[in-house]
Amino acid sequence: MSVKFRTILADTNNTTYDLTIPIFKNRNFKEWLEWVKNVERAAIGKKATTGPAKFLLAKRLLEDKVLQAFKNAARTAGAKTTQNNNAVIKSIT
Repeated sequence: MSVKFRTILADTNNTTYDLTIPIFKNRNFKEWLEWVKNVERAAIGKKATTGPAKFLLAKRLLEDKVLQAFKNAARTAGAKTTQNNNAVIKSIT
């Protein structure tokens, strides 16, 4: 998935750049950590800073067993808050 960003978020005439985030699907630990870092960048760049937006972004970028693990951990975590999103990511890590 490719996400387009502005260098300065508030300036619509500002230079843009793309960040490509591979959909994570049963890869190794190093790739998982890179994925987590890129999803955080994407959340900031797309102003997806609320809990529900972060949960949705993460779910869109996961597949297979990791997606199922995320959904299970999210169900256990309860409300879709930023704090719970962080806890879900940490539990998967």
